[in-house]
Amino acid sequence: MVNVCDKHFTENDGNMVRNYFIQIARESPTKTTSSTAVDTNVNLISNPLSLPLQMKQTNCTPNKGNALQICVSALFNIVNYVNIVPNFIEDPKGYEYGIQEYVKTINYTMKKIKLKNNNMLLLSDDNEILQLPTLCILRGKSPRGEHGHVVVASIKETMTFDMVLDPHPDNTFLDTNENFGWVMVFFKTTKGTGQKQYHIHRV
Repeated sequence: MVNVCDKHFTENDGNMVRNYFIQIARESPTKTTSSTAVDTNVNLISNPLSLPLQMKQTNCTPNKGNALQICVSALFNIVNYVNIVPNFIEDPKGYEYGIQEYVKTINYTMKKIKLKNNNMLLLSDDNEILQLPTLCILRGKSPRGEHGHVVVASIKETMTFDMVLDPHPDNTFLDTNENFGWVMVFFKTTKGTGQKQYHIHRV
């Protein structure tokens, strides 16, 4: 590199210095954060066969793991979920708030429905739910202890459930000897209005 303190520093030397720093700038462009930007074009999977079954929890600590994070990511086929989909169980305002706020960014809304009888979804329990998507998040008792767990399930025409994706590596789903607790469904919204667009997809 040219010594700018040299008494013989010339205009040509100055051009060399300028070109040197221009080259450095070209080789080191400013990094962008596009990899963590929210993709508003994601859609809820309607066919259970399209689910990314390889997605598994990285934290299996009871009541503190990232099962909800994996279930939501799988439902929307966000395989590279790290730094995109939050671990909702860690949200200080609660997992329901965290999920609702996240799905708003991809133009969806969430509805959580408590199950009351025989592990069946009764539409009369919630008049707002007129039509249902094929897939949902189902909460019940973990087969690994006295704590809860969530899986992705398919809602059948009989309003019962087929469990189709277990985020836990054991793949043992939920304890079917115990009643399920709730189901969580997602609906597409009209962008900017929050109005639900009800659709029903069966396979």
